[in-house]
Amino acid sequence: MASEPGAPQQPSLASLLRLRTDTAQPMYQQLEAQIRQMIGDGVLAAGATLPAERVLADALGISRTTVKRCYGALRDQALLSAHGRLGFMVEGRTKPLNPGMDRLKGFTEEMRELGKVPSSDILERVAAPDRAIASVFGAPSNTPFLKLVRVRRGDGVPLSREIAWYDLSAAPALAGADLSGSLYAVLAREGVALTHCEQTIEAAF
Repeated sequence: MASEPGAPQQPSLASLLRLRTDTAQPMYQQLEAQIRQMIGDGVLAAGATLPAERVLADALGISRTTVKRCYGALRDQALLSAHGRLGFMVEGRTKPLNPGMDRLKGFTEEMRELGKVPSSDILERVAAPDRAIASVFGAPSNTPFLKLVRVRRGDGVPLSREIAWYDLSAAPALAGADLSGSLYAVLAREGVALTHCEQTIEAAF
């Protein structure tokens, strides 16, 4: 990503990526999740050029095959496109915005897609075992869980009250993480990127 003379130097993609070796998640999936998050957050804007597979692999000290699988997965999701000698470029959002539940995305991403500033108020945050929740997860009764109750806001306007439980044995870093923003982003950084979920939405007065 070249810049004009005198313009502030943009950080390289490799410097923004954090790969972990203490997780069972394959490195190409870690790369995919982090780059996808950067595209969603606007860190990688439409039209941005990504390093060639070999260049990024050398910078991260990983195999070219790992980067190739990552880029391939992002192309399948229509987030990247190949442009010959130009390499891979970030695609813009060309489809009409559909804020429905047809794909996995969090509140933060949806608000940004709608042009709103997301924020959260944490009402309750408790880490402790819970037998009832453990049974829902099919986990042992002594499994540690994080209960998080938040009011989600768009441009400062309260839009929902969210009650969520998280298995701390799968993502222990959540216990001390900043949870005022996107939980999906925190999980992705910890190598626990989500692939599917079940969400329940209820109207309340």
